[in-house]
Amino acid sequence: MADLLLLGQEETRKTIDKANIYCPFCRQHQICKEKELGLYVSFFFVPIKRAAVFTKYFKCQTCRKRFPAYGPDWENLEQRVAMEFLMLTCMVRVRMANGAFRKEPEGVAVGQQFLIFAHTVVGEADVVERAIYMKKVTGADKGLEEDLIPMVIEKLSIEQREHILRSMAAVTLSEGKVNDREARVFEEAGRIFGLEEKIVAKYVKKKKKKR
Repeated sequence: MADLLLLGQEETRKTIDKANIYCPFCRQHQICKEKELGLYVSFFFVPIKRAAVFTKYFKCQTCRKRFPAYGPDWENLEQRVAMEFLMLTCMVRVRMANGAFRKEPEGVAVGQQFLIFAHTVVGEADVVERAIYMKKVTGADKGLEEDLIPMVIEKLSIEQREHILRSMAAVTLSEGKVNDREARVFEEAGRIFGLEEKIVAKYVKKKKKKR
C-alpha cells in the first residue's frame, strides 16, 4: 500500500538530442538542444517511464530562445508558410486568452476560421499541438514575444500582418465582442508586428462597440 502511494505522474522536460541546426532567432546554424515535454510515471518522485509526449521543441544554446520542433523549414521559409505559421499562432493565442483550451470545440473553431482566412486546411491535432506548445513551453501568460519570430514576421507585408488581426477577430470567444484579455493579445500582436496603434484599435473597437 505504501508503494502505491509513492507512485505518481509528473510532467518532465528531458533533453533527447543536441545538434547543429538553423535557429530562426539567430538566423544561422547553432548548437540546439532538442527537448521533450512529457508525462512520466514516477516512483519515489523519480520519473521512471514515459506515459505520453506533449510536445517537442528546440532550445538554442546561443540565444537561449525556444522554437517548436513541428515548425517549418526555417532556413528556406516561404512567405505562404510564414503567413500560415503566424496566423495559426495568433488565432490560438487569442482563443487561449480566456483560460482553458478545450481540445474539440477550440480545435474545430480555429480550424474552420483558419480555412477561411488562409485557404488551407489545418487539422484539429495541429491546432491542439500549437496550443500545448504555447501553454506548456513558452507560457500561457507570458505573451507572444517568443512565439512570433522576427525573421518570420519580416516575410510579410503590412497588409498581410493586418490580415492576421482579422483572422484573430474571427475566433474571439463571443462573436462581435472582444473582452479585455483578448484585447491585450490584439495589442501585443499589433506591437510585435509593427502595426500602427490606430490599425489595431480599429479591430478591437469595432468588436467592442457591438455589445
